[in-house]
Amino acid sequence: MYAGQAGRTLTTHTGSLPRPPELAQALASRETGAGPVPPAGAMASMVADAVTEVTGRQAAIGIDIVSDGEVGKIGYSTYVKERLSGFGGDPGTLALADLDDHPAFTERALAGLVTQMPSCDGPVSYTGKRHDWYGIPAADASTAVEVYLICWLVAIGALTFATLRMPSSFTLLFGLVDLALVLLLIASYSGSAAVNKAGGWVVMAFVAEAIYIYFHVMLVATGGKGLPMGRPLLGSG
Repeated sequence: MYAGQAGRTLTTHTGSLPRPPELAQALASRETGAGPVPPAGAMASMVADAVTEVTGRQAAIGIDIVSDGEVGKIGYSTYVKERLSGFGGDPGTLALADLDDHPAFTERALAGLVTQMPSCDGPVSYTGKRHDWYGIPAADASTAVEVYLICWLVAIGALTFATLRMPSSFTLLFGLVDLALVLLLIASYSGSAAVNKAGGWVVMAFVAEAIYIYFHVMLVATGGKGLPMGRPLLGSG
């Protein structure tokens, strides 16, 4: 609960809100291929304008935590194919088991629905950064990822420095994050799958170290003898 709002339940919104007709038509055309689809830049502008409108309306009526109303999606249940590869199989029809006993209502409720359920036909991998979802052109997506990694590397590096007077297990924990970020940054620059995989193994080492520290904390909290945590790299601890 935000400061100054104690005693009042904050309101929000989830789910779809009505889309502008031209955006709804563009989304339907992109989904079905049965009509002209605006260029990527024009589509992004249409979505941005619609988001500005729906969030503004929510704020105007007193909604505390606004949402985008899913105006840029044809439907939440099929959005997976917009972010992941491997869903290019023959689409299926939308099935709602709770409507099976009411076919007449189902026909009316789903009339005009263009959503098609994607089916998996290959390896699944993340492709979201190839799209202009955050106002970042596809050509600049790699640069944006690298800047993101550098920012995190600076932040985690500062935290690593702060652990030098703590037991060395904590320094190792943050150091593994630093190393993983460096490897992922190199992989992003070079496109090396081997370096990217090495970064993944370092992340696994980080998880193992985090579990070790967790068990140490649990043992101490329950009155037991903690695990060896190592001497600080600076000072006597």
